[in-house]
Amino acid sequence: MSSARLVPNEDHTFHVDLGTIDVDLLPTATNPLLFLLVKAQGAYGELVNSTETAFVQPTWSGFEQFLSQLAIGFPGNVEARAGSMDPDSYACEVIRAERARLGLSRVDAQITLLLHSLGRSEHRELTHFRVALVNLDLQPLTKAHWVRAARVCRGGCFQIDLHGGGLE
Repeated sequence: MSSARLVPNEDHTFHVDLGTIDVDLLPTATNPLLFLLVKAQGAYGELVNSTETAFVQPTWSGFEQFLSQLAIGFPGNVEARAGSMDPDSYACEVIRAERARLGLSRVDAQITLLLHSLGRSEHRELTHFRVALVNLDLQPLTKAHWVRAARVCRGGCFQIDLHGGGLE
């Protein structure tokens, strides 16, 4: 079960606190942006299913399609697998990833759309998701990916506190 909770803001709106994520405990292959979005999706689903909120269950199909494009377009292990793939298969994988990346030209707009589609109910308005990322200094190989994901998400519906490696 997640540690997500609904927290009131000063202006009578609400945000979802996703808790603290220890980056050092995650696999180095973790796609930071995808991880944050899926975590937010899961937390929202928990809130919808709880009796304390009045939020409605959204239709996830468009968002799931966006997540799939993000997963395909993220620089993953295609390059690392190049030696074990035949040249035609490798070329197809690279082209597929580039096509997916082209479809992600407005990631920040998609994230903001997520918040607006999720965060409305009769009595409450959700303004953002908040998360703290800790121990970034213990993962020097992935730190840049997490900082980049934080920058993209900050333009949308996330408040991300970065801790570790002089980022405070």
